[in-house]
Amino acid sequence: MYRSSYRPFVCSNCRRDLARVKRQWKPNNPRYSSSNSTIPHPPSSGLAKLTGRRLLSLSGVDAPKFLQGLTTNNVDPHKTRGWYTAFLNAQGRVLWDAFVYPVGWSREWKEWEGNQPEDAGYLIEVDSEELGSVMKHLKRHKLRSKVKIKPVEEGDWHVWSAWKEDVRSGQSGEDISGISRASEPLDDPPPSSTDPVILPDPRLSGFGDRLILLSKTSSPGSLSKYANIDETTSSSYTLRRYLHGIAEGQTEIIKEHALPMESNIDFMSGIDFRKGCYVGQELTIRTHHTGVIRKRILPVQLYGPEEPEPTSLQYKPDDMLSPPPPGSDIKKTQGRGRSAGKYLAGIGNIGLGLCRLEMMTDVKVTAEAGASSYQEGMEFQLAWERGAESESGESLGREETVKIKAFVPVWHKGKERVRGPQRRVE
Repeated sequence: MYRSSYRPFVCSNCRRDLARVKRQWKPNNPRYSSSNSTIPHPPSSGLAKLTGRRLLSLSGVDAPKFLQGLTTNNVDPHKTRGWYTAFLNAQGRVLWDAFVYPVGWSREWKEWEGNQPEDAGYLIEVDSEELGSVMKHLKRHKLRSKVKIKPVEEGDWHVWSAWKEDVRSGQSGEDISGISRASEPLDDPPPSSTDPVILPDPRLSGFGDRLILLSKTSSPGSLSKYANIDETTSSSYTLRRYLHGIAEGQTEIIKEHALPMESNIDFMSGIDFRKGCYVGQELTIRTHHTGVIRKRILPVQLYGPEEPEPTSLQYKPDDMLSPPPPGSDIKKTQGRGRSAGKYLAGIGNIGLGLCRLEMMTDVKVTAEAGASSYQEGMEFQLAWERGAESESGESLGREETVKIKAFVPVWHKGKERVRGPQRRVE
């Protein structure tokens, strides 16, 4: 393809600003970075300590009301099972995705926290890199609320994921038989004060359990429910998420940029559209009732420029494709046009992308004539400059190219609503 050698003039100050923006897409923690290192396929069952997640404790008589006004999901003060949710800014953009665990019933938590028995209490799980920012956000909104907010030290409690799939699992969106299902009734009997904190992952039915354990409990394997499951790495958990199309943390759900429904937080039971006012509610509710969701995070597979287009999502541990940088634009291989999405993160040939549904998939989100530009056999690619940068931020390397294919998970099917002609909500 012909490429012009002409480069527009950019002043030195603007070049430095552009270089800084590029660096913001590069994660500080290698657990999120695109990698071409060989990682085995996730085991069909496993226990993984999630070192990239941290906890903070929120307690006090006003804790449920306080949390209700800051998060997207409903906070029922009588509920003993946890839930998935998100914190938004005033413009309706995602600040943090989070899990909330009610722990007022737990004797271990009360001993650790030192609270009175009648106080409500929650452990809130967030991206480890964002713990300090979440703490500041909560304290900023505390005002006169009778709540106590404090971080959980890394050596006190740990977050684990436990799963057990049947032999058919491993492909994106399959209806796997997990340890427990998010569709189980929520009116469970109250847990005993000595029970561990366990939450069937509410984001996807059959994805497994989430556990919060004191550090003195060496592993979930000491619990009878998980006695026959071997420990594995957090990378196995991350790769398993990618295969199912589940984004997590602020390198994948970009802080102050991502929209909750583009990040599938609605599909993952993280938004209650019936609840009252909370920070960022206006755009979220308006989009739900009158808008069109044109982009969503989907699992993607990378493949070489000379390879045939894949027909199903498949992780290939031995694929040594060059890892594209997070934030790379997805574009058509032929012709010109606007970006089809952005590559977010990956391991080997599997990752996540924020994809325009009617460009990269056969999903229809609106009945507008000519809205969909998807064609069978249409291919997409990522292209980026690899190599060092000059002090001005200009790339000195060579161009790398890899093709990319998006897949719609089975658990998305039937959830997307096709709307008539609508005014766009951006």
